[in-house]
Amino acid sequence: MSKGLAALLVRAALLASLTLEACAPASPPPARPTAAPPNVVLVVVDTLRADHLGAYGYDRPTSPRLDRLAARSALFTDARAQAPCTFPSVDSLLTSRPPWVFTGRRAGDLGIPAGIPTLASLLAAAGYRTAAVSASPVVRARPSEINREGGFGAGFDLFLDGCRWRDARCVHRRAAALLDLLPEPFFLYLHDLDPHDPYAAPQDTATRDAAPARFAGPYAGDPAVAAGDPLPAAARLAQSGDAGLSAADLTHLRDRYDDEIAFVDERLGEWLDLLGRRGLLERSVLVVVSDHGESFLEHGHLRHCRSLYDEELRVPLIVRPPGGVAAPGRRVAGPATLLDVTPTLLDYAGVPTAGLELAGHSLRPWVEGNAPTAAAIPHDGGRRVQTASAAAGRVLVAGRWKLHYDLESGTAKLYDLARDPAERHDLAVERPAEAERLLALLDRHLRVVEGEGIEASAERLRRATEAERHLRSLGYLR
Repeated sequence: MSKGLAALLVRAALLASLTLEACAPASPPPARPTAAPPNVVLVVVDTLRADHLGAYGYDRPTSPRLDRLAARSALFTDARAQAPCTFPSVDSLLTSRPPWVFTGRRAGDLGIPAGIPTLASLLAAAGYRTAAVSASPVVRARPSEINREGGFGAGFDLFLDGCRWRDARCVHRRAAALLDLLPEPFFLYLHDLDPHDPYAAPQDTATRDAAPARFAGPYAGDPAVAAGDPLPAAARLAQSGDAGLSAADLTHLRDRYDDEIAFVDERLGEWLDLLGRRGLLERSVLVVVSDHGESFLEHGHLRHCRSLYDEELRVPLIVRPPGGVAAPGRRVAGPATLLDVTPTLLDYAGVPTAGLELAGHSLRPWVEGNAPTAAAIPHDGGRRVQTASAAAGRVLVAGRWKLHYDLESGTAKLYDLARDPAERHDLAVERPAEAERLLALLDRHLRVVEGEGIEASAERLRRATEAERHLRSLGYLR
């Protein structure tokens, strides 16, 4: 690191410790040459399920600013995470490596192992200045009570993780301060914790940038539910199989979750406005994505980290290239995954990927409409599928079909997402040949792409059990 950059980063750390708003300069900085690589801005909105956003068809106005962003971007309608939990989902996002590369290690080691190239390290090697601001107790450079190794700082000139468990105002104020200091081209990673539980969007309307409640009405029931905390109910569910929630309780939790989405949407809107005023939005490739979704007993689960149903796997994925897309509101169907984010951003940055072990693919042809079928990513005869894992569960999505497979019991469930997107009607008994075909495809995909088949995955599951126990002992999983 140069002395000049070191001085800038020291100043950034001091600015980031303040709670003052960063002000935009009087005039935007001069534009860089057209041939210069774009800035890269990656925003992860923790625990944001796709179907609670207007751009994905939700009937509540939770996300007007993200919806406006989607209108000048490519929105991937069928994007899925590789895991329903921050670890190892973000590890996969930042490396384009499958989740089981990161599991089976010492309990509490949740970072990216040394030696695996990351998006930040590859961009830094290409001349980018790199910085991150994270509110997550998992995605950190320094150890926390949940992630005892840190391990996400590789490749970053500066990783600010002092916003742990704080709302998006903290993250975005620090990020705004960094904009005054980072030379272009830069890579900036933001990790907002909203709408992760407890669902408690700031309510102080006297504060200029706080969001008032929009959806949650009066409630006089369970104190934990009143506070937007699903943990006690999740603990009851794990112990007895009954969360002990009434319909009114569940509605209140969902309402408060939507309030959180509305709050972070406002913060993201302010962030986009700031980038626009500084002339940076047009010179940057911007991705907004989530690490996983959230369950509200749709399939008998609460929160996240346990289910492979789409309420936890389907995530928003919005890619805005420099200058925006030519055709407003480009919607792209097909098997996009978090594994594709790093290859896509490296493509825009002009960083060669030959020789890198990337499990994903660049989505740039579909972002820009230059693919042979611009409206959809082809299933490609089974080679381009989506897989995900959680505990003993594995899923494979191939075209309209989704296969759930349990490594411990050896049982499978099959859903036709075209006719049954809510995954209510298991067709494994009715369509045994289809289930067997997809199971063979899952095994082949795991062997070729992930390096191990179903039997090896079962052994890895045994080794990963201790890591899960560690998270549960800390209260992160219930």
